[in-house]
Amino acid sequence: VACAVGWACWKTSLGRPEADWTRWCAMGQLGRGLLASEHYEDALSVQEAELSTLRRIGVPEGQMLVAQSNIANTYDLLGRFEEALSMRQDTYSRWLKLKGDAHEETLREATSCAITLSNLHRYAEAKALLRKMIPVARRVLAESDDLQFRMRMACNRALCEDPAKTLDDLREAVSMLEEIEPTARRVLGGAHPITAGIERDLQEAREVLRSRETPLRFKVGDRVICCGGPNHWESGTVIKLWYTEDGFAQGFYAPYQVELDEGRLVFAPDDSDGCVRREAPPEAS
Repeated sequence: VACAVGWACWKTSLGRPEADWTRWCAMGQLGRGLLASEHYEDALSVQEAELSTLRRIGVPEGQMLVAQSNIANTYDLLGRFEEALSMRQDTYSRWLKLKGDAHEETLREATSCAITLSNLHRYAEAKALLRKMIPVARRVLAESDDLQFRMRMACNRALCEDPAKTLDDLREAVSMLEEIEPTARRVLGGAHPITAGIERDLQEAREVLRSRETPLRFKVGDRVICCGGPNHWESGTVIKLWYTEDGFAQGFYAPYQVELDEGRLVFAPDDSDGCVRREAPPEAS
C-alpha cells in the first residue's frame, strides 16, 4: 500500500516545477514506500535523486542532512556498511557543527553512527562515541525519550558483542540496562518492541556476566582432553578463553578454544568434566 501511494503521489506531481515542495515531498513518499516494500535498491535510487534535487533547489542544510541520513539507513539495510559509515560520519559532524552536541538530531545521528560501527565490528569506536554522547542525552532529553533507550541499547551491543570485552564492560552493560528497563516498562509498556528488546538484552548480558565471573578451570597453554563423542576423548592445548564465532547464538561464548594434537581447532561449549578435562600426566617410565 505504501509503495502504491508513493507512486501515485509521484505521478501526480510530475508536471510541477522541480522546486515545488509537493514534487520533492512526493519523491520522499515514494522512497519511503519502496523501503516499506523492501525494494531497497529502488528506494536508494529515489533517495539519491531526492538528495540531488534538494541540493539544486537550495533547501536548508537540516533538510539535506535528514535526506542524507535516510540514504545511510538504506545502505545499512543493503549491507553496504562502509558506505553507510562514511555518510553517517559526515552527517554527524555537520549536525554537530550546525546545532551542537546537545541537539536531538546530533544525538540521533551519533547513535546511528555507533550502530554502523558495530555492524563493522569496530566496537571500540562505537563504545567511545556513545560513552561521550550518552551523558549529553541524559542531560538534555527527558528520561522517557525513546532515544535514551536506543542509545543505551546500542552501547550495550557494542559492549557485549566485542570479543575483547572485559568484566567491567559487562558490568557496565548490565547496569545501563537495569537503569532504563523500569522506565521503558512504565512509559512504553511491557509489550513494546523497545521494552522487549531491553529485557532480552538485559537477560543475555546478565547470563554472560555470570558465566564470566565464574573462574575457569584452565588457562591458555594448559593440556586438556576434549570429548569428541561417546567414550571418545582427544588431546589438545587450550589456545583461547571465551571463544566466539559468527555462527554462535548471540551472547554465547565457549569457555575454551582448543587446538587438538591432530591439528583441528575445536571449542568446548561448557566448562565441565563431561566436556573437557585436564590431561593426565604421562606415566613415569
